[in-house]
Amino acid sequence: MANDTAYVIMRAVQFFLPGEPQVYYVGLFNGMDDQELFRKTAQGRDVNRHHYTPAEIESALEQPVTRAIIALARVRKHPAFKGDFSWRVTGEDSMELSWQHGEDELKLSFAFKNPSLKITSVENSQTRVLNGVEELANY
Repeated sequence: MANDTAYVIMRAVQFFLPGEPQVYYVGLFNGMDDQELFRKTAQGRDVNRHHYTPAEIESALEQPVTRAIIALARVRKHPAFKGDFSWRVTGEDSMELSWQHGEDELKLSFAFKNPSLKITSVENSQTRVLNGVEELANY
C-alpha cells in the first residue's frame, strides 16, 4: 500500500503543478515496462507501449491506484485551477501544493517518508477532504 500511495502522490503532483498534466495509458493503468514487447521489436519506445487486452483493462480499472488517477483528472476540473498556484514545505519530507480562485481552494498535502496524501477542496463554500488513495479512488 505504501508503494501505491507513493505512486499516486507522484501522479497527484503532476496534476497539481501548473500546466497540462500528461498521463500515458500505461501509467494510467499502473502498468510496468513491457520488456517482452521491447525484445520483440527492439524499438525503445515500445517498452512503455504495452498492448492491453480487454481483461487487463478491466482488471486495472478495479484497482484503487487506477481509479485514483482517473479521479485526479476529475479533480483537475475544480474551479480553483483557474486561479493562483502556491506551494510550501510543511516538514522535512512533506509539502503542500495549492490553488486559489476567489473563495474556491484546492490543496494537495503529501509526505514521502511514510507516504501519505490528502486533498482538501473548498468549492461553493463546501469543504471536502480526501485522505489517501482509497478515498481519492472513490471520488
